Amino acid sequence: MTRAAPDHEGLLASLVLAPGTFPRNRFYSMYREERLARTRARAAELRGVVRTILGARGAAELESRTDTADGARLVVRVPRLGLTLTSELSAFERDVVDVAVSLGRREPPARDVKARVDDALARLAPAAPST
Repeated sequence: MTRAAPDHEGLLASLVLAPGTFPRNRFYSMYREERLARTRARAAELRGVVRTILGARGAAELESRTDTADGARLVVRVPRLGLTLTSELSAFERDVVDVAVSLGRREPPARDVKARVDDALARLAPAAPST
């Protein structure tokens, strides 16, 4: 039986917010498909952005954030390390990062942002059989 490829946005959100949700031993085919491998790699990059913003590498400062209809450009500085991280995010990636940062700070995310991420996560659930 061939499994349908998971929703790209739902998979990305899942792998950023709960990275262990798709283990290799249960979802092996997902680890062989190039498109899904790119999604996994991007999720790892976004987790790094979140960790940096939350201060995992030392006190971080959000130097600038430029939001557009297409996404965002984040510039985060970690002065202790002399590190500046610049990230170009799509609109959905921006939403996922915002939710992850809010959760990391134990703050409620903006409702509209959380709703978009929740909608993508819901697309990962198997469709109910029609009767």
